[in-house]
Amino acid sequence: MKKFYYSKEEMIKDTKLEAENILGEYNSTTKKMRKHKKRYIFIMIICLILFKIIIGTIEINSPFSYSRNRLYKVTINKTPITVQVIDHHRTFIIPYFLYWNSYHLNTYYGIDYDAVYYINPEESEYILNVESYSCLSKNKERQVGCQALDNFHEVKNKDTIYTNLYIRRNGKPEKEMYDGKLIKDITPYIQEKGVYYVRVDAEYEKVSSKLEFFLEQK
Repeated sequence: MKKFYYSKEEMIKDTKLEAENILGEYNSTTKKMRKHKKRYIFIMIICLILFKIIIGTIEINSPFSYSRNRLYKVTINKTPITVQVIDHHRTFIIPYFLYWNSYHLNTYYGIDYDAVYYINPEESEYILNVESYSCLSKNKERQVGCQALDNFHEVKNKDTIYTNLYIRRNGKPEKEMYDGKLIKDITPYIQEKGVYYVRVDAEYEKVSSKLEFFLEQK
């Protein structure tokens, strides 16, 4: 039933009181919602932490090869050598928890089509050089994957970062010769006779690449 007011002042006073009650109920409801939201966020964080501890990172591997791989040219003293390249393209679906991986494996052959490059011991130095190229279709309109026997246009890249060089002399026992930043002059690390495994690590965009090849000092 609608309340009857005897004066204007009484109506204003009652209206203000009602407004204060409504505002109080709104503030109380807002605080409860914020409290529930914080609790929900806290529970979610705890669940994610437990998931990370128990399960770790989930890696899903694509059944298809990475299709926009690059071409790497490796030379010793300006002589092209055979190199195997393993590309790993990693995309996050949920950062730190769920990743989508695709790989590409290819071998780019040197002038002798041999898996091992034979070093001439009479040479005074051995200079390593690595170059990265993107491959374009014949009409140069789109980027394509770099395949060893394909006919494509090569465009030299400037954004490839070479993160590490590793040299190991094979045998019993194996002997690590170098593990550090990429250098060109590798002469001091291949003085002894034997077969050397060499790996260059490279990165660009969301791709990490491993360039592997063998040298032999007779």
